[in-house]
Amino acid sequence: MIHTISINDKNYPSYLKEIADPPETLYAQGNLSLLDKPGLAMVGMRRCSKLGENLAFEWARTLSRQGITIISGLAFGIDAAAHRGAIKGSGKTIAVIPACLPEITPRSHRKLANEILASGGLLLSEMNESRPPLKHEFLVRNRLVSGLSRGVLVVEAAHRSGALNTTNHALDQNREVMAIPGRINDPCSQGCNRLIQSGAALVTRAQGVLKVLGLEWKDKPHLNLPVEQQKIYNALAASPESALQFPHAILTQMELDGLLKRDAYGHYSVA
Repeated sequence: MIHTISINDKNYPSYLKEIADPPETLYAQGNLSLLDKPGLAMVGMRRCSKLGENLAFEWARTLSRQGITIISGLAFGIDAAAHRGAIKGSGKTIAVIPACLPEITPRSHRKLANEILASGGLLLSEMNESRPPLKHEFLVRNRLVSGLSRGVLVVEAAHRSGALNTTNHALDQNREVMAIPGRINDPCSQGCNRLIQSGAALVTRAQGVLKVLGLEWKDKPHLNLPVEQQKIYNALAASPESALQFPHAILTQMELDGLLKRDAYGHYSVA
């Protein structure tokens, strides 16, 4: 079901009303309650490095477990990794697309869009005309990505990057801008390093993102786990020795998902 939300509607996101040019109408599919939850925009290069992709996934998963809604644009690279990480965490993520719902851009991310909806996430657009989006409309869309958020985190960005366009919107909207630093000779890090030189907050841990946003780190983050995994997680948090009573296959999968860790002796504990 596609919801039509006017700027005077009670479901219209309050953060978006603060920007200079909020859309008069939004079109949404999925969990509307996310529109007023604490949000972080995660953006970066489409042709990102494997390291950048992994960072986006892991940080999105970690931050989503802290109750943060991850917002991005469903593009290739960093965007997609951030959405997937959020799905693995709490499941709460918003994809802002430049197409008219229920159409998806890029088309190859229709499966990812369905996963976002199935996990309790949201698809959002301001487009009401069924046609392929024009090139400049991707950049116009970026103001919504930043406008919905408390801050923007750039994971990887080249010297010229659409992610930097999002940070420009963020600065105009009085949002926090953060960047993960990289090697000075790495083309994928030139944009991030330049942002830091210009005053963006340098962050090297997910905890640092919450600090910049003025939010507290929760020692026991919210987890959205299957019943059996939640039972195992709670038991190991109380007593690591209890791992012996649980199926090895489930323990291994939870380790791969970053929920558990194993020491040199093969003993499991919560990550």
